[in-house]
Amino acid sequence: LPRSLTPPPPCSPAPLLPGFAALSLRLTDVWFAQDNVISGAALPVRLCWQGEPDMARYTVMLRLFEASGALVAKADDLLVDAALHPTELWASDPVATYHLLPLPVGLLPQGYTLELDVYAVDDPAAPVGITGKPTAGIKVEPVYPLIEPWQDISLYGLAVVQNGPEIKVGTALRLTYAALDRGLAYPGETVFVELRWELRAEGPLPESYQVALVQEDTVLATATLFQYLSPSLTFPEGRPLLEHVALPVPPEARDGTAKIVLLAEGDQHILGELTLSADEHTFIAPPVAHPVNARVGDVATLLGFDLVPGTTVQSGIPFTLTLVWRAEAGTDGTDLTVFTHLTGADGIIAAQHDGKPAAWTRPTGGWLPGEIIVDAHPLAWQRSYTGLATLSVGLYEATTGARVLWEDGGDAIVLGEDITVMLP
Repeated sequence: LPRSLTPPPPCSPAPLLPGFAALSLRLTDVWFAQDNVISGAALPVRLCWQGEPDMARYTVMLRLFEASGALVAKADDLLVDAALHPTELWASDPVATYHLLPLPVGLLPQGYTLELDVYAVDDPAAPVGITGKPTAGIKVEPVYPLIEPWQDISLYGLAVVQNGPEIKVGTALRLTYAALDRGLAYPGETVFVELRWELRAEGPLPESYQVALVQEDTVLATATLFQYLSPSLTFPEGRPLLEHVALPVPPEARDGTAKIVLLAEGDQHILGELTLSADEHTFIAPPVAHPVNARVGDVATLLGFDLVPGTTVQSGIPFTLTLVWRAEAGTDGTDLTVFTHLTGADGIIAAQHDGKPAAWTRPTGGWLPGEIIVDAHPLAWQRSYTGLATLSVGLYEATTGARVLWEDGGDAIVLGEDITVMLP
């Protein structure tokens, strides 16, 4: 790094943070260079663990999120101790692991959230998860990059794309690159727009520039640029600037094309196009085999469910639970994930499915009050099981893992039908 860092303090021997589900591994301490971070360099991270030698081999994923919610940096690292032993060879004494999270060029001096998850090496698609949370990750204190110094070229080989629209805005800024994180979006989803700027004159950044999502002549959403920066900050000439703006697609969006537009200095500059896929909103509920009529928060009422092939299923053979929701008043802008669990008489989950409603095509933030959403969940088997079982359903926030409470005060509802699981 271009400047020296204070060495991290010794590891704390006592577990301070939650353990991980199905692991004897516990995270006891986190250290990183919170206020001495240089864009284009890397964020050094020291993690302290306590574990047992009977563990499997695990890796840690570090992620850095902008205040808008955009992911700006990530790194996967095998967990090894000072002797390069992986986790299955660790002793029960505290172990320190050291990691570098490469940072993109141009990070703004604002707060970023550092998050970590643990994954099994033989199953990198499934995070182990934190006890009591559905794999939401551990969030630690914010990271604040410096105004200067900075790196114009990444010290760790991260590409800096400069083939953008080359838009001059006033005398101080030139937009060198703009890109959308997707080409197709559904109502309720959030589209992130990446913007790379070149600062041509020293001074504060403008406070009035906006990016808008426009469909025909209707502005669906706007986001103000540099809104998380202190207005008193002054930037030196030549410093690159990287920002991501979040544009939520509202329920009123229609099928068709929308434009991403930069509004600055009285001018409009088209940055890109986005295809919106919006189904017609339905307000008539279909018949259901199993009525429920239970309300979850202010979000929705679960009218009922259907089960294919029925209340008798075969262990290891996929089956589908279809939920029928009626949206209530509190769905606007709320991004929720549905979980469905089949739990055996021993209290252990035998099959499950987590996902955004209707195969990720109907995010809850795009629901209109009173409309009906038919939401199918193909449950995947987690273990071999036979006997009686129960189905439970709930909603949780995708970013925090916090569950929405049902009208009875619980964080999940048990569907009333007993399920018989038989051998195939």
